Amino acid sequence: LQARLAALGATLEPEVSADSWGVLLTAPTVGWQPALALTLDCALHPTLDRATLSAARLRLIERLGPKDGPGAWLAATAAAISPAAPGMLAPWGSRARQASLSLKALNEFARTSLIGGAVRVGVVGPIVVDDAVGLAARRLVELEAAQALPAVRSKPPDDPPSAADPPAQQATLGLAL
Repeated sequence: LQARLAALGATLEPEVSADSWGVLLTAPTVGWQPALALTLDCALHPTLDRATLSAARLRLIERLGPKDGPGAWLAATAAAISPAAPGMLAPWGSRARQASLSLKALNEFARTSLIGGAVRVGVVGPIVVDDAVGLAARRLVELEAAQALPAVRSKPPDDPPSAADPPAQQATLGLAL
């Protein structure tokens, strides 16, 4: 994966919130097709083995920060306020809870959460949206369709850029479940 990202000049980040998870890839606009293909590969066919899980745990511990830092306080507060679903308040969790997640449970979660009607794809940048949607649709057709895929919204090209827009030479591709 790292070699493919480097070849594309891209970065890949996990996206986790209280109600969804996914990936966000930023790449030069000239390589948006392979970048979107890589984003879809990562989301649709995750490599979930022991080495990947161990590496992900180390990155998560780094993101959570020190044992007594803000991440730990947020996780403790979330567990106190909502013991049945602390992830609704602290989606990155805590060191203790992430350590209890087994590879088998993670693989089962990945398998059962990839349902066509739950997938959202977003593309931002100076590319032809219809081409990106077509590429994504051809790849997403392999998903089990529990319900119809959501309608696609695109930003009209004449909208002025906002502060949240990526630089003009970058495309940001995201997939969330």
